[in-house]
Amino acid sequence: MARYLLCATPAGGHVTPILAVASALGDRGHEVTVLTGSRFRSFVESCGIAFRELTGAADIDDRDPDSFLPDRHHYKGLRLAQYQLRRMFIDPIPAQYRDVAAAVDDVGAEAVVVDAMFLGALPILESPVRGAVVALGVSPLSLPSSDVPPYNSGLVPMRGSAGRLRNKVLNGVIERAFDGLDRHADHVLRAITDRGLPGGLFGAARMYDRYLQLGPAEFEYSRHDLPPNVRFVGPLGMDGSVKSYELPRWWPELEGRRVVHVTQGTAANFDLGTLIRPTIDALGDTDLAVVVATGGAPIHDLGPLPTNVFAAEFIPHAELFRHTDAFVTNGGYGAVTTALAHGVPIVVAPGGEDKREVAAHIRHFGVGVDLRRARPTPRRIAAAVRQVLENPRYRTAAGSMAVACRKYRPHDLIESELEAATAEVRSRKSS
Repeated sequence: MARYLLCATPAGGHVTPILAVASALGDRGHEVTVLTGSRFRSFVESCGIAFRELTGAADIDDRDPDSFLPDRHHYKGLRLAQYQLRRMFIDPIPAQYRDVAAAVDDVGAEAVVVDAMFLGALPILESPVRGAVVALGVSPLSLPSSDVPPYNSGLVPMRGSAGRLRNKVLNGVIERAFDGLDRHADHVLRAITDRGLPGGLFGAARMYDRYLQLGPAEFEYSRHDLPPNVRFVGPLGMDGSVKSYELPRWWPELEGRRVVHVTQGTAANFDLGTLIRPTIDALGDTDLAVVVATGGAPIHDLGPLPTNVFAAEFIPHAELFRHTDAFVTNGGYGAVTTALAHGVPIVVAPGGEDKREVAAHIRHFGVGVDLRRARPTPRRIAAAVRQVLENPRYRTAAGSMAVACRKYRPHDLIESELEAATAEVRSRKSS
């Protein structure tokens, strides 16, 4: 059995998949240590996994954006996105690297596994005595290509030469817009290693020994120039991911009813009036059972609930989606791919981060309705939910995605790719 170090950016959407993989590897007899933010210690240790704490600038708390995004109110649009990327993913690199290097030495890790935005492990790739370094794709692929529009633009692929020309022009515009940020990331990395970040932030996936995309290839845009280190392993949520939560006491009341699930995830839940409350207002006092997951926000923040609305802070998606007829979401990639693995059509109101890209994929593959705004009205939500419930094409498309997902065995694939990458690195060192 092998010793693995798994590293996660301290945010729910990054920690949850890393912990799911760590749990599965531990169950298979491997020695596993998770390195992430201090606030996740009890979460990690409750799963029986060894924990190491990020330090200094790397130990951010995504529940307190004022602590690491103090000037965010001064920015909008593209400049806000760049500010968030710099502060959350680039500036912590030196502290992340120190913590990763120390952990590798202490635990004798044969491979390092990171979420794709944990960039502090990239300098390990330049070490002559390193093990394998593998990234998990927890968002849609960001790799630029003439086959796809710019990442997070909200655009979908266009066929033919006109599409390739559009993509070339727009990708060039985005490359120039992100030049300053890419140069900053390159400078930060070159202070540690000579290699820097030659492909920019969006091209970093090419650098790893393996880049394992946590979703099906069938939910990704086709690229003729997809790097050979990229593998699709399917969505983790097909088999329950981390340890099971206790089902809420109202669970039996869902039996025999059409169920609509709504959540804002675990990060964008500071204001439940963004999507959850409008969905309650849209669907309350109807014949639908509305299941709310607040993602950790107190349930009492929702106020009085109609009798057909059921709420909990956390609900195991792998169990809930077996009984769900439609999913209303702000576009978290993990939740969306888990819903699709269960054939559930989607209504998406894309929020920040990568969620416009997720929404574009939903629209392109016909598996749901994109409301194209983060704070939709109850009327628009009600109409979209009716649309995905009553028009069979959405459930058919989502069902086809579920069939595609069933061919993947994510944890088997991840284990085998880790073993192969580790063997390849050892072979290169001995030759």
